[in-house]
Amino acid sequence: MNLTLEGDELIYHESVNIAVGVDTPKGLMAPVIKDADKKTLRELTELIDGFAEKGRRGEITVAEQSGHSFTVTNLGALGVTYFTPIINPPDAAILALGTVKPQPFLTEEGEVKLKHVGHLTLVFDHRLVDGAPAARFLQTVKSFLENPEEVEP
Repeated sequence: MNLTLEGDELIYHESVNIAVGVDTPKGLMAPVIKDADKKTLRELTELIDGFAEKGRRGEITVAEQSGHSFTVTNLGALGVTYFTPIINPPDAAILALGTVKPQPFLTEEGEVKLKHVGHLTLVFDHRLVDGAPAARFLQTVKSFLENPEEVEP
């Protein structure tokens, strides 16, 4: 999913640069995490927190919002369970994160337990990405979220 459509040309990108939706007093902004695939989970969290703080102060620049092929947006903190975002051209896709809530589930032993469940929505440009690879990507994201200790840059 690391490609963009610019005019009629597909551009494949070497570095993985991901925009992160940030609510600011000036509206939604999407600063970019450069080389996101080379960062640890802690580094990604620190960068996102830093962008959120800059957003609250109204200090995110236009330059910080360019050069991405994918966007992540999260309305879970606002209590939204799930939603369908719109792709920001020329991106290949956008991933929406909804709120995480405890939900009851039935174990194999027939016991009812609580499990934290969140909703993910992947919207992708079918001119750039087919459904099967998009589904596999979403499965990988799900696996990482369920097993964060296995995530390495």
